[in-house]
Amino acid sequence: MQVRLDTDAEGYITGWTGAEFAAEGDALVEVDTDAIVIGATKLVDGTLKIDEAKQAELYAPKPTTEQQLIASLSLRLAQLEAKS
Repeated sequence: MQVRLDTDAEGYITGWTGAEFAAEGDALVEVDTDAIVIGATKLVDGTLKIDEAKQAELYAPKPTTEQQLIASLSLRLAQLEAKS
């Protein structure tokens, strides 16, 4: 499929626009959009390259608010116990 790729400052693909919606003068590339992992894929020499470390970072489970609160309280308690 021919698309115009949107990228961030590091060159990772953040989205795309179909050729029919691209503005005149936009650079279009032929890519399989199903092979793109948003935020972890770059177009390198005409080939899509997935940065697996970046993908793992982006899609790793995030701690819940409750888990963050427990971790914060645990750290404070450990610091208080270390002072006494």
